[in-house]
Amino acid sequence: MRALILIAALLIGFHPALADDRLGNIIDLSRKGLGGEPAYDGREGGETIEDAFPIPELPFDDTGATCDNVHDYDETCPYDANLAPDVVYVFTPTEEGGLDIDLCESLYDTKVYVYDFEAGYGFGNPLACNDDAGCGYTGYQSELVNVPVETGHSYYIVIDGYGDSCGQYILAIDWYVPCTLECPPDAEVEGEPPIVDGYIDNYNSGCAHVPDPLFQLLCGNEDFELTMCCNAGNYSYQGASYRDTDWFTLYKAADPLSVTAIAEYPTYVFQVGFDPVERCNGSVTFDHYILLEPCAQGTLPLVAEIGGEVWVVAACAGWEDYPEFLYIMSFEGIEGTHTAVVETTWGAVKEMFR
Repeated sequence: MRALILIAALLIGFHPALADDRLGNIIDLSRKGLGGEPAYDGREGGETIEDAFPIPELPFDDTGATCDNVHDYDETCPYDANLAPDVVYVFTPTEEGGLDIDLCESLYDTKVYVYDFEAGYGFGNPLACNDDAGCGYTGYQSELVNVPVETGHSYYIVIDGYGDSCGQYILAIDWYVPCTLECPPDAEVEGEPPIVDGYIDNYNSGCAHVPDPLFQLLCGNEDFELTMCCNAGNYSYQGASYRDTDWFTLYKAADPLSVTAIAEYPTYVFQVGFDPVERCNGSVTFDHYILLEPCAQGTLPLVAEIGGEVWVVAACAGWEDYPEFLYIMSFEGIEGTHTAVVETTWGAVKEMFR
């Protein structure tokens, strides 16, 4: 059911050319209702900004629980009116850089946000905020990547929850280390235009391009292999945040059929299920997926019969945090040519170049 809600969000209510996929919280659109087991730690400090837990140095790891705390703070990212109890840490760096703040292993539905009062990022205007990062055992755990910090400023890190959720959290904070990839020399290039503010996604935006779906056909070599060098990222259009989604179609030639991918920023790769007759107008489901962490390779097995058509979709994991970045996909078991795609969506792609 969630997948059907998701595809409805893709197809309804957006500018036809914009492909505002809003792919997710893939795990989220029917929204939540998760609550962990009550957990208590009996700590006295960390209740408010005034008595925040000090972080002496990085890397820093800690565990705790919030059910014996009270609700002091809340920020909208994107869910508001929360009443969950929260705890506060403070870090004063001696050097500039970026922070990775990880609550992915926590045991309840978390939220995390950061204040820098000296720089004007206070209540109602946090420096950074995340509710669902798509990580953890439910996908409702939180993570912030590359939060910029300045020497001597005090950064207040608030561990909160969705709704009234509380429980045990597992916190890891370290310096951000950028992931940088290069296209392999034998890779084919996706060819999408630069993803910048004001972008209108008229390139391989699949079922999100209404009313004419746009897919990119992928073909393997004589060994049924293909490596693709692709771009993804966020952009703004008329004041709203969007993300590029890349929709590919391919055909199975041999076992095993799979895609192995790596990306510079957190990225989803999906196998999409569809009605072979109704296609984008019918039942579209996100059947299998992997979430790639930066520079961490992952493999997604693709399920199909020999000669069967497969849809693969890739998109960054959020809507606001990621500039244009590189991801690389390597396929095996992929057919070299297939003319039937002309009867479906490839003709629409070619139309862009006329």
